[in-house]
Amino acid sequence: MKIRIIVLASIITLMISGCGENRAADAPANKKEVGGVSLIEDDDTTDTDGDGLSDKYELAHDLNATNPDADGDGLDDYYEVHHDNVDPLNPDSDDDNLTDYEEVMTYGTKPDDSDTDGDCLLDGFEIKNYETDPKDTDTDADGVEDGIEVYGDLQTPCLINPETETGGANKTPAKDGIPDLATDVIDALDPTNDSDGDSQANIKELNCTEGDPKDATKMCPYIFESEEGQALEEHGYSYVPGGFDVDGDGIKEGGFWMSRYQARSSGIVIPSETVSEKVGNINQFISTNFEILNRNVQVTSYTESALDETKTLAGTQLIFKEEEIANKPRISHFTPYLAIVCLNEYRLKSKTTGEDLNVTITMPTLKQYMQIKMLLDADLANNGDGRHIRNGLLATDTNVPLFEYNFIIDEFGSGHKEYVRNLIQIRIGPNKDPYGVIVRGGEIMDITEGVSGALTDGAGQTNGISFRAATPYLY
Repeated sequence: MKIRIIVLASIITLMISGCGENRAADAPANKKEVGGVSLIEDDDTTDTDGDGLSDKYELAHDLNATNPDADGDGLDDYYEVHHDNVDPLNPDSDDDNLTDYEEVMTYGTKPDDSDTDGDCLLDGFEIKNYETDPKDTDTDADGVEDGIEVYGDLQTPCLINPETETGGANKTPAKDGIPDLATDVIDALDPTNDSDGDSQANIKELNCTEGDPKDATKMCPYIFESEEGQALEEHGYSYVPGGFDVDGDGIKEGGFWMSRYQARSSGIVIPSETVSEKVGNINQFISTNFEILNRNVQVTSYTESALDETKTLAGTQLIFKEEEIANKPRISHFTPYLAIVCLNEYRLKSKTTGEDLNVTITMPTLKQYMQIKMLLDADLANNGDGRHIRNGLLATDTNVPLFEYNFIIDEFGSGHKEYVRNLIQIRIGPNKDPYGVIVRGGEIMDITEGVSGALTDGAGQTNGISFRAATPYLY
């Protein structure tokens, strides 16, 4: 009968003391003996601090019989006595800069293991200093352990001599400085950093069979090494890196391919009959191939009809290759619809098989044009000449090398106005087409020349509106 009364008292005490809601489930069926004294067999029922442990037991084990939490860590003595992995007399049993309460109740780490995930970083330092996950060896999921990335060394001594509380946290965890040191996070939180120094992002190397983010001799193919990429480069295109928000909508744009130069004629003429056939109804052609920015504007003088063959200018096939455009004037007398026809007739062929590649080529959008402008501005702001497109200035694009990737894009600026695929419906006088074209040039956005267009060159010059080619965004 005496034992039953003691057990009942323990249960009542359990219900009213802190951190004890589930003690009945937590406590093992055979009560733990400490120093040869069993809680169940202890016949002294006095429990001054109401922690579920008798005064006699607490005094025998150097606990405080008047304080239910002797070490002040937030876990009551009853809980700590009945769990082997915590010390009721030490608020931080494993010396990892986290209290036992924080580990058990807040973070779910092991209170008897200072490095829960085994990445050589102390649990407390991961949470309070590096903001990494103490239960995940690779917080940013890039294939490289947090300890390696924090110390910036594949052979980091941390793996041999893990951190300790007395040794302290790394005060300068590794960063790669991309896009800049002011906004960069530590490498352990950035899957686009480069741990093995091969200029390829960890996350890219992790996601291909050829790559290894911890071995500089094993890399994934870059976008320009594919069959499609080689053909595009052969025809005068370069890959424009993305990874940043161009238009302020909160979505990071991807990269795309764009010709480095404006269009030149290859000398092969596309007959007027072909142009008429490809265009057909002008209004429908425009709606299909161009983005109309303000459709709510009423069109008052537009005739929906097929092109008149007798008035249709013939097109020419195009070239964008640097070595073939010398002394060839830009095609600055084209109308936008004619430019689209020529681009649709333009073919990219495989270097190995000679077959046509299924690559969509068209005029760039205004957003793509602005993306290039932003990259050129960033180049100028980072001690460049304002002509180079470089990766890593505004963001990191993993499709190309992180550091050394760059190319010059020519004929881009205030003296070389260009058509883009965005149109605005406007009236510019009785003799103008109600469709106006947004033309980019340097700092100024000009709205000029309807889709019927006319020569815009000055006398003896090639300074009018031209165009270049681009692929859609690659996401």
